[in-house]
Amino acid sequence: MSTKTGGSTENVGGSFFDFCSSARKIPEESEKGFFDSITEFFGMGCTSRRGMGSLFSRDRIIQEDGEKLMKNLFKALTEKGTLRIDPAEYERKVRSELAKRTNGVICKECFVFKECNKTEFRQIDQRIDPANPMTAFTLFEGINGRDVADFLQSRCQVVIRALVAQGLSPREVLLRTFHELEANVLSNRNFAHQGAGGIVCLIDHANAVLYTATLGNPRAYLIRNQTKGGGIPLSNIRNFSSKKDIQRLDKALKALHEQRGSCYLPFSGEYRWPNTKEGVSQSRALGLLSFNSYRGLDRPLWPISAKPKITCYPLQGKETLVMGTKPFFESYPIELFEEAIESDPKSSLQHVIVKAMPMGREIKEFSGVVLVSFQEKRG
Repeated sequence: MSTKTGGSTENVGGSFFDFCSSARKIPEESEKGFFDSITEFFGMGCTSRRGMGSLFSRDRIIQEDGEKLMKNLFKALTEKGTLRIDPAEYERKVRSELAKRTNGVICKECFVFKECNKTEFRQIDQRIDPANPMTAFTLFEGINGRDVADFLQSRCQVVIRALVAQGLSPREVLLRTFHELEANVLSNRNFAHQGAGGIVCLIDHANAVLYTATLGNPRAYLIRNQTKGGGIPLSNIRNFSSKKDIQRLDKALKALHEQRGSCYLPFSGEYRWPNTKEGVSQSRALGLLSFNSYRGLDRPLWPISAKPKITCYPLQGKETLVMGTKPFFESYPIELFEEAIESDPKSSLQHVIVKAMPMGREIKEFSGVVLVSFQEKRG
């Protein structure tokens, strides 16, 4: 793997083993360019673009979307069981940090790894321009194939840029992004039997706020350097243990049985659609047209929702963002990254990766990870 940074394709790639043995230096400011997108991977990348102007205001966060975003964040914390202080106190702390004025943050380093085979990761080289007002990191995990995730990755970058340019709120940008992606997938017959889970992390550099939209099983964590207590889960994972998702599926199953004239039995907790041999465990995903419609009905049923759960969290410039697919975290639990950062808070992101991802483990299919470190803007 090349240790240089530049725009040529020869700098892209290299194995995780090459990465571990290299002594990669952080590029000087003059060497840094901006990275448009990654489309070769089954679904991860970054877009960091100039010319977007001022994006969002903190006042707007609280007035328009704050309550919903905070509610989703607390659900994510509760599900992981990492909230070690009083919930009311934690809420006051987060709201106080969101209301503070700040110099903003920049993305200092970024690394992306994908699986090449069962024993090797491949690094995808990326560069971040610290002058950009926004960076969007995206990660998609294919269901029943990779094609749909490849498509979503390239399309997602275009949709985000277009919606941000319209001056919408962060929550609206992310909701409409997934709505547009769902329409794109369902209109393509080649994706009838495929679907994808996805996660988008949108960083507002000027206001130092991180927005996370999660659909399906990919997830993201924020680990604060020099702070004990573990990573902060940013992803509110929804499945058929969720009351509202069960109600949506139950309504669809009831309509199906009424059309077919068979006995209706309420949803029991295990989802198999449209037959007992096939099914998906997640209640929220993009695509999966074959699961969401049934030819014997006069209308399609949509038990699987494409609406993501969105959270927001204030950045201080001393954090590391870890985004990964479910198979990745099964091989490399988030606790490994928490321990690596806690043991040496001032270490570079490369050293954290090498320590947290020991070589020799079997890598599962669809494994992938995005790692980003932040720093506070000067002045």
